[in-house]
Amino acid sequence: MIYARNEKLEELITFDFDTDDYRWKSIEFLREKISGPFVVEFEYNELANIDELVNFFSAQTQTIDYFIYEIVSHTGEMLDSSTWVAENFVHINKLKQTLDINVYSAERGVKNTNYCDAYLWWEFSNKEGSISTQSINKKFLLLNGKDKPSRKVITSYLAGTALDDSIISYRDEPSQKRTEYHKLYGDYPVTRLGLKHLREPINLVAPINLLMQNVFCRIVTETNFERPYQNFSEKTLDTIRQGKPFVLVAPYKTLSLMKELGFKTFNRWWDESYDIQINPEKRLRKIIKVIDKLSNTSYNELNEMYKEMIPVLEHNLLNMENCVDHFDSYYRKGKQ
Repeated sequence: MIYARNEKLEELITFDFDTDDYRWKSIEFLREKISGPFVVEFEYNELANIDELVNFFSAQTQTIDYFIYEIVSHTGEMLDSSTWVAENFVHINKLKQTLDINVYSAERGVKNTNYCDAYLWWEFSNKEGSISTQSINKKFLLLNGKDKPSRKVITSYLAGTALDDSIISYRDEPSQKRTEYHKLYGDYPVTRLGLKHLREPINLVAPINLLMQNVFCRIVTETNFERPYQNFSEKTLDTIRQGKPFVLVAPYKTLSLMKELGFKTFNRWWDESYDIQINPEKRLRKIIKVIDKLSNTSYNELNEMYKEMIPVLEHNLLNMENCVDHFDSYYRKGKQ
């Protein structure tokens, strides 16, 4: 799935985008933001005809900005940054033989790329949000799309230990057996109730603001977890917009990236040292300890805790506007 624009403002589109699709919205944003030629690779396809893109840019004299939405590796997820190979570069390296390209990735730390998440850049331009003042009657919101090992462990654990205190969805039917994801994460106390909760897809259709209005915090299971590259998405931003704290099930040092962007997190109220644990299994165990602590906190205490957090939550809402400038800076840095 590729969108490309050349110096003549001609466009090459390899996918039929719905104009209401978030991907198309981000393209519209980039068309206004970037004056020169650029490419957005939404989804890597190893069978794509890369010669079509080479020919499209054959008369280029300017440097092309190449944005990767998702880094792909068929060699596995849980590899360190020195050995992990991005399949995307099979095509990019071919383009580089004839074209001058600046490569931007949505994951910070990937070698041979600059960090600038084209999707977040657009998302930060949407600054609407509010702080809820309604009484809390659920402790956790946990929403999952694609089936992933880290999501399976967290969701089955929460369903098995705090189901009545939680709103949980798991859209995709789990594809891996318990023994398969235990190979990744060891022997967790995943209960029968939790496993039963994952047996069939569970999808919530209510708007995010309604789901969150009486919830204390969201456990955000981000798209990536095992990779050693910082990355977060609209899942985290939606939580900030709804004025809620979050426990972030995301790659190593993603909270650190958010702090770099000016956000405040919640280490005053619980242990966030999970963020600096590079080993994904140990990081997941630390996150479960945070969940246990909040599970054992009374609703009266959580309501008081939420009131204490309001200045942090308000700051984070206001900080959204500053993040557009941060991503402007990330983009310019890649041009140097």
